[in-house]
Amino acid sequence: CAGMWKKTFHEEAMECVQAMRAVMDSASVSSFSSRFEDWRQADLKVTAQMQHHVRQLEQINASTKNFLAECGETATLPSFREAVRDLTLRAADLSATQAS
Repeated sequence: CAGMWKKTFHEEAMECVQAMRAVMDSASVSSFSSRFEDWRQADLKVTAQMQHHVRQLEQINASTKNFLAECGETATLPSFREAVRDLTLRAADLSATQAS
């Protein structure tokens, strides 16, 4: 009787192992790995774009700080016009890079 239970248990265990093998064979590990690598590459691209935007904002902030430091007198009014033009151009560049 114990031998019959052992044999039945062994057969059921082998069926379970075969089912697990079938599941593993149908779930392509290389496909998952490839998909994961695609996600990682997309994340790296977005991170690089964000770093670029941060550098652009730092440049705009530095220009604004310089402008405010130099704009204390009315004699600097012509440079005010140039500074506003530069800021407008940089803002347009930033908008263009965000759109792409």
